[in-house]
Amino acid sequence: RELLDPTGLWPALVDSVKPVHEWLVATLARELGVARPDDDVRRLAVCIAALGVHQHVAADVIGVIAPRLTKDDAAFDAWVDRLVMYA
Repeated sequence: RELLDPTGLWPALVDSVKPVHEWLVATLARELGVARPDDDVRRLAVCIAALGVHQHVAADVIGVIAPRLTKDDAAFDAWVDRLVMYA
């Protein structure tokens, strides 16, 4: 929404997301044995975050095209398990 109808909150949003992203990048670099994070480590961090973001951004569409994925708590639990496994 912020890109289509700016409210001025964009800088605050970026400021709130950036530390989490940087933490994930640093953690991935450490676990992968990369001395200094490169663009591929940053891409991986964005891809991991995107796994969960899409579920929220496209929730209405997912509810229509794949309703069993969101039908109850057990369906969401399975989804969480898969997100962790895929990440």
